[in-house]
Amino acid sequence: MIKNDFECIQSDKPDNIYDDYLIENISVRYIRKGEFAPEIKLKFSKDSLDEEQLNNRKKYPLTGLDLYFSTIETNIAFKEELLKSDKDIEDAKHLRIIYSDKLNEKEIENIKRKIRRLRLR
Repeated sequence: MIKNDFECIQSDKPDNIYDDYLIENISVRYIRKGEFAPEIKLKFSKDSLDEEQLNNRKKYPLTGLDLYFSTIETNIAFKEELLKSDKDIEDAKHLRIIYSDKLNEKEIENIKRKIRRLRLR
């Protein structure tokens, strides 16, 4: 994150980030210094859905970053099934356009089922 010029929005003190956010299962948000996008959220794993995201992480050349991200299918599923804000729906549409030739729709539906089972009960 430092190498790619990102900074934590909540604090610049590692102890505060760990004690006040990560231990409390609150995501820590990072942005590039002086910019609002891209934004990266980090948190500890709390269930099998999070573990799956870690196990299937990917690097995406379009980002220009030497960082791992959850799959595009995971991002779309979370934005459409769990988050559902206007911005999230627009983000999901954008991802569907950008990655249209690479998307696995069955995987998106599979992740949505897991979201309903683990997060929306």
